[in-house]
Amino acid sequence: MMNGRFYARVEAYQGHEFVFGSIESSGQKTTRSAARIANDGSDYYMLQFYREGHREVTGSGREHVINPGDVLVVDMTQPITTIGREYKSTDIAIPRRLLANHLHDPDSHGARRLEGNRPLTALLCSHLIALNRSAPGLSHEDMLMLQSPTLAMIAAALNGEISPESAAGMTSGIRLAVQRYIEQNLHDLGLSVQDVAKQFGISRATLYRIMDKNGGFVSYLRLRRLHRCRGEISDPRLSHKTIAQVAERWGFTNSSTFSVSFQRAFGMSPRDCRQVAFGLAATKTAFGDTADWSKWLLDIR
Repeated sequence: MMNGRFYARVEAYQGHEFVFGSIESSGQKTTRSAARIANDGSDYYMLQFYREGHREVTGSGREHVINPGDVLVVDMTQPITTIGREYKSTDIAIPRRLLANHLHDPDSHGARRLEGNRPLTALLCSHLIALNRSAPGLSHEDMLMLQSPTLAMIAAALNGEISPESAAGMTSGIRLAVQRYIEQNLHDLGLSVQDVAKQFGISRATLYRIMDKNGGFVSYLRLRRLHRCRGEISDPRLSHKTIAQVAERWGFTNSSTFSVSFQRAFGMSPRDCRQVAFGLAATKTAFGDTADWSKWLLDIR
């Protein structure tokens, strides 16, 4: 408690074997003493991504200030004292038995500050925010699938490198984050592989390799914009828009090229798609009624 007033708002979720969530709190001083450690027997790591606020940290031979964008690492088996004012953070707690085997030196991370300008830190923070926002809609199976890439990202951020053992999990996690970012920025017709690579602190070659599973960066971007076109062409509320206007809005300025790409993606022409949507034809696409998952990606941004 500071200045005689304390408040806190906590949202927490169980992610299979880890716990994560967000905290908004007034200023406070926290102390985890050796006596407390011996008494409660807690054995896990806590990573706190500070979205707002500052915190002074002392522990494990370290003294520093956590700034917005940084991550504070708390090893619950080591003493630590923190003092700060109002703050907002996104946190995750991972049992030592899950994470320790992925770390070069499991006992060296108490009271660490991971600088927010490090690419691996920024990638981890982006993942934690997306995980927290999408949590209400995730099933137990989803949480189970997300555990491995989440652990891989945390290990990479703590180790300062991507090890061969965590590369597969990291690739999966980065791919999902890149897909989310693309979905959120489809309206930016100038979006390029350079922009996305810079956003995630990786090289263009790495981004191309990551997106190979999706047919390549350029093909994936085109397909997602084609899905947006299909959605607007099929929307009765946008019936006053010509197909050419819809296509141009999403970056397709050549009508012939657009029609060919649309036919290849959905098994029917843009005109037939509109007629089917408006009940003027009974044609069905070659891909059946496969749902467009753009809304899902946006939900977990």
